[in-house]
Amino acid sequence: MLIVFSHVLAFSVLFIAAIWDLYTTDVPDFLGVIGVIGGISLHGAHAFVTGSIDPIMWSLGAGLVFSVFGWGMYLLGLWGGADAFAMSVLGFAAPYGIGSISALHGVNLFVNIMIVGFVYSLLFAFYRALRSGTVFRKTLSRIKEDERKISAEILLGAVLAVAAEFTGLNGIVYFTAIVSLVFLFRFLKVLEEEEMKFDKSIEDIEPGDVVSLENLDIGVAREKNMTGRYLELLRVKSGEIGFSSIGDRLEPLENRIGYPAVVGITEDEIEELVNEGVESVEVQTGARFVPVFPVALLITSAYGGGIVFLLQVF
Repeated sequence: MLIVFSHVLAFSVLFIAAIWDLYTTDVPDFLGVIGVIGGISLHGAHAFVTGSIDPIMWSLGAGLVFSVFGWGMYLLGLWGGADAFAMSVLGFAAPYGIGSISALHGVNLFVNIMIVGFVYSLLFAFYRALRSGTVFRKTLSRIKEDERKISAEILLGAVLAVAAEFTGLNGIVYFTAIVSLVFLFRFLKVLEEEEMKFDKSIEDIEPGDVVSLENLDIGVAREKNMTGRYLELLRVKSGEIGFSSIGDRLEPLENRIGYPAVVGITEDEIEELVNEGVESVEVQTGARFVPVFPVALLITSAYGGGIVFLLQVF
């Protein structure tokens, strides 16, 4: 029963976080903390009741794995802190299925996040494209410009599909998937250029807006995170002991992950930009991704899916 409560807690926390994300884009950290601590506590209580250490070990182990992936994506600037916290909640509070302890649940959950995320992002992309009125036309122009490259990519897809068919897989499915991705890539690139980035006056910037740091003095816009500070220390120490070449290689990595890009700007950061004389900034927008996590958990807990679904299709 305690494991059921843990799954319910995870879904409830993530559902509230999803609503928060959809309405404000700024999910408070305390929701993630509740999910993580609650998940660990419930699995610890279950371990105590059953006399087996397995529940708490699975909670800590899966929580660590999911957290490394989630926060790694955050540090690389691929999604926000709320998404990273959601991964931690899933790992600590729902490390295995309600019925039995198995790694299959975690694998299915991870794959379902990818599948639901892909479908959700695709629907969001088409919605924004329809609102724009120019994205589809410009995508057709991009396809005409890349005609030779696209032909080569489709030919390569056909070769891979034939190879898949000879190995006993469904070659038609593979070919259809590859060709779809070829055209989808062009569509998403045009969408990003036309709809997902725009200039905004510094006077109109609000806390929570995701501001691109690309054309700004990074230090002005955002303080370096802990990972960035460790990399800076390592770079400096490498130079002091005569390994400046190592420091030169660390600097791009330090700048890339030391200042996470997918973070809503704060009032203090806006004030710093104003004081530096910045008049306008590029604001990034995208699908509010947190709703993906409770949906993926619900699908996994109720039906499984995930890797089993992929194996059936491909």
